[in-house]
Amino acid sequence: MKKILFLILLFIPIAMLGQAGKLFTADSQLSSSLINKVYQDANGMIWIATEDGLNRYDGAKFTTYRHEDGNPHSLSHNYVRTIFSDSHGRIFIGTYSGLQMYDIAADCFSEPATWPDGKTYQANVIDMTERHNGEIWVSGGLLVTLHIDNNRLTVQTPSIPIPTSLTDYILEDRTGNIWVTRGENGIYRIGPNNQIHHYLEQEKGTPVTDLAEDSQGNIYAACMGKGLYQYNTADDSFQLIPYQGKNNLSIKALFIGKQDEVYICTDGQGVKIYQQGSNTVTDYQFENSFYNLSDSKVHSLLKDNNDNFWMALYQKGVMFLPSQPNGFKYIGSKSANRNLIGKNCVTALCQDTQNSFWIGTDNGGLYRLSADATRSIHYPTLDKGGTAPATILNLYEDSEGTLWFGSFINGMGQINKQNGVCSYEQNLKDKGGNHIQRVYAFAEDHNKRLWIATMGAGLFYRDLKNGQTFYPEIINTKINSWISCMLYTPDHLLYI
Repeated sequence: MKKILFLILLFIPIAMLGQAGKLFTADSQLSSSLINKVYQDANGMIWIATEDGLNRYDGAKFTTYRHEDGNPHSLSHNYVRTIFSDSHGRIFIGTYSGLQMYDIAADCFSEPATWPDGKTYQANVIDMTERHNGEIWVSGGLLVTLHIDNNRLTVQTPSIPIPTSLTDYILEDRTGNIWVTRGENGIYRIGPNNQIHHYLEQEKGTPVTDLAEDSQGNIYAACMGKGLYQYNTADDSFQLIPYQGKNNLSIKALFIGKQDEVYICTDGQGVKIYQQGSNTVTDYQFENSFYNLSDSKVHSLLKDNNDNFWMALYQKGVMFLPSQPNGFKYIGSKSANRNLIGKNCVTALCQDTQNSFWIGTDNGGLYRLSADATRSIHYPTLDKGGTAPATILNLYEDSEGTLWFGSFINGMGQINKQNGVCSYEQNLKDKGGNHIQRVYAFAEDHNKRLWIATMGAGLFYRDLKNGQTFYPEIINTKINSWISCMLYTPDHLLYI
């Protein structure tokens, strides 16, 4: 006989968050499911930029910020593109119509950035970066430098030898080179002495959607519809890294992990990862069983300070996946690929001597699950044309290999382990000769007696040597007739 200790989780959302993650949606937490970026600031706050407001998560609740007419310190536009925090901890918000700074103490926003003449800097801000010299560059429609004076933001056009219009993504590498993308016009590199190099200008129709640098100085570029490029210093060019032999990845964003992992966010093909050792791009396997990410539109990815994943699933929400799952793997209706036991409440569990798992449910019948938990067989209830009780309360295999069930209204019986057919015990009756309906627990002692706990009729046992059932009246005069659980210990004591 094998025994299983299992934990009953009463609050499913908490259980899911602990073991496999949680999907935050616009139904109750987010202002919109159209998400552009997920970002963590220096204080550990998670910021989520959406096309209908800005969301901040403090670990317990979400706060939503939107534009308010007549309030110059509200969000200037509800379409938020990006968030950025500089080395001083200042937080900047890039929207469809300009740039603001968030005031942490006052929980509000600065007035939108302006040009030196006072006109509002109206641009679809896409990206921001802080250079080694402390300058903050802002890109999106027009490349500018940002200046801050007592919470007043002003911008100026930098003096650089490339066009500053129609710029998208910017990066300063560790050697001082500035990399700027211009839509379908490729990538420009500006050297410390203003030398200009132009890359991927021949790739018309494939806009660059992100730039990234790892700790070793490797430069990566993402292209929509093409895939991942890596800069090759030896021949001063970008080389395409195929995915499964094809150049068809629609990449939306890149994220560099602490160990230089290059996570690749795609528009409809989930998350990939670049393997530097083999120089290949492969599918990234998350510890997640209740949501299929393989065809998701992942528009942004963050690995936070505790190595938890946050993913912006465009049109869906934000997926949170913890770095250290609690060890439990979920099987059931909430799983994308392990829905093996229906949707009804699980009420009983037993592993037999052949290592199969037998699972009893509340009005959902009986299931047999393979030892590796990859296959199952369903045996329906009596009212559905099967033989299983409506509600199974206990499953137990005795020393003879017989599998017993106890039920809520159908008494007890045996299960044929070959075909799952249930046969019912007719001799289990109370003092008045009535058939006992509620059987809650079993326990076998060293004399091959199978003890039977009933709810309302007391304690019985079945002699496994001759198959007879007895009602030990002396014992039952001393205990309550309502018995829900039993334990037989190695020192031959029966606890009820």
